[in-house]
Amino acid sequence: MAAQYHAPLFVHARYSDTIPPGTDAEGIHEILEAARRTGAAVHVDHITSAATFDMAAALDSLTEARSAGVVVTACVYPYDYWATKLSQARFDAGWQQRFGISYGDLQIAGTTERLTAESFGRYRARGKLAVAYAIPDTAVSLALRAPFVMIGSDAILQPGNNNHPRASGTFARTLAVYVAGAARCP
Repeated sequence: MAAQYHAPLFVHARYSDTIPPGTDAEGIHEILEAARRTGAAVHVDHITSAATFDMAAALDSLTEARSAGVVVTACVYPYDYWATKLSQARFDAGWQQRFGISYGDLQIAGTTERLTAESFGRYRARGKLAVAYAIPDTAVSLALRAPFVMIGSDAILQPGNNNHPRASGTFARTLAVYVAGAARCP
């Protein structure tokens, strides 16, 4: 239907780790196959979440698909962490191994509180939003350099402090950290 109406599909890949089944490479492959089969243009939302651990391979796959005529773009958010509610399946058993992080790599959004096993359980039961310091900065930098990748934010800002970090500051952070910061590097 999207191809019929010339509407792009914005897709959030369903995988974002390297442990089979369901790897980030499989998620990127699924998106590209859907575009190839249907002829629809696709946009990979948050490529840093969709290809956290193998950004170079994901960008190569998108570049190859583009060379073959697939209309595909992506967006990147300029943070070395992702965020979601602790009650999500993403934090089911095995999350530490899948994402290569531990409790101390989690922080309640809008605070400076890093988690422990005890606080993780308590906050998970309440469905609190947490950030997970799990994205290599090199993945962000690599994605920002790809000519078909744009900056994305897509967060909702609600009253209170437990908001997704992308809700404010995304574009200013891109300029401060990745543009001005790169200019200062030799």
